Amino acid sequence: MNMDEMYRQDNNHDRHKRKVAPTTAAKRNPATLPPVVRSSGTIYRFVMTICAEEMRDLVENLGKQPNRQEMDAGNRNGERLYHEIAKFYNNELNSALSSIPMSDINMQDMLELNNIDEDVCGTDYDKLNATDCLNLKKHIDHHYRVAHEKNKMSGNHGDFHNFVGQRPFLYLYHLLMKESSSYTVLHRAAVKGIPADVFRDGGFQKTPSKPPPRSTRSSLSSSGKRKSRPENDLGHSMRMLVDLKRAEMEKNSNDYSSKLRKVEDDLDKNLEKRTANMTKTLKLQEQLNQCSDEHTKERMKDLLCDLERADIMLGKSYRVVEKKRDDILEDARSPVSSPIKRLELCFETSDVSDDEEV
Repeated sequence: MNMDEMYRQDNNHDRHKRKVAPTTAAKRNPATLPPVVRSSGTIYRFVMTICAEEMRDLVENLGKQPNRQEMDAGNRNGERLYHEIAKFYNNELNSALSSIPMSDINMQDMLELNNIDEDVCGTDYDKLNATDCLNLKKHIDHHYRVAHEKNKMSGNHGDFHNFVGQRPFLYLYHLLMKESSSYTVLHRAAVKGIPADVFRDGGFQKTPSKPPPRSTRSSLSSSGKRKSRPENDLGHSMRMLVDLKRAEMEKNSNDYSSKLRKVEDDLDKNLEKRTANMTKTLKLQEQLNQCSDEHTKERMKDLLCDLERADIMLGKSYRVVEKKRDDILEDARSPVSSPIKRLELCFETSDVSDDEEV
C-alpha cells in the first residue's frame, strides 16, 4: 500500500467518525433585497400588483390568521393569498402592470434621475412564487417603515419623496397606496408589518409572538393595601393625544387652504359681476340721456332700477364673503401650536404618587 492510498483510507475513516452538525436556514434580513430579484422592473411590478384594485379582496385578508380548522384543512390563509398574488404578478397579459403611472411630477423626476423607464415593469421582471412574494413584501415594507419614520420625525408630511433615498419604488408604493381603496390595510401592514405567524411551513415560517409589556406596577402601602401606579399608560395616552392633535392640525391646515382659496374665488367672481353690472348701467344711462321717446325712457329707467337692485345684492353678498374670509384669516393667526404645548406641558409635569389609588 503506497502513501496516497494510506492517506485516503485514514481520511475516509476520520470523515465517518466526525459528526455533521445539522444545518439550519439563516433568518432572512428584510433590509436585504431577496436574491430572486435580478431584474430592475420586478419590484415596481410587485408594488403595482399589491396595490391593484383587482387585488383588493386578497390584500384586505393579509395579516388575518386562519383558525385551526382552516389550517388543518390545508387552507392556509397567507400561503393561499400569496399564491394568488404571484399568479396575478406573473400574468404576462396583464395590461395593468405594463407601465409605471407617471402622473406625479416627483415620480417622473425620480425615475429619470435613476435611469428607469416607465415600461420597465412590463418588459424586464423576474418570475416569482408565493415565498418570493412574501419575502419581497417584507423587504418593501421594511424600507417603507424607515422612510415613514424619517418623514414623520421631520414634521413635513407632504414631501415623502425626499425620504426614500435611491428607492423610487417606495414613493410609487406611497402614491398607489393613497389611491387604493385598500389604503387602510396596506398602510397598516406597511407601517406595522404583517404578522409572520400566519404561515406555517416551507417559506412561510411561524414565529412566536412576544408577550405584551406590563403597563402597571403594584406596591404595598404602609397600611398593607395593594396600590397600583400607571407607568406607561399615562405617557402613552398623552403621546397618542399629542399625535392625534398634530394630525388634526395638519388636516385643518389643508382645510384652511382650500376654504381660503374658495372664498377668494367667490370674491373675484363677485367683483366681475359688479364690474359688468356697472358697465351696463353706464351704457344704459348714456342711452337714456340721448333718447327722446318717452315710452323708451320709462323702460330704460326700469332697467336702471333693476341694475341698481342687482348691484345692492351683489354688494351685500360681497360683504358676507369678505367677512368669511376675514374669519378664516383670523383663525389662521391664532396660536395653533398652543394645544400641543399645553398637552406636552401636561405630560412633562404629570406625576402620579406611589400612594395614589387607581
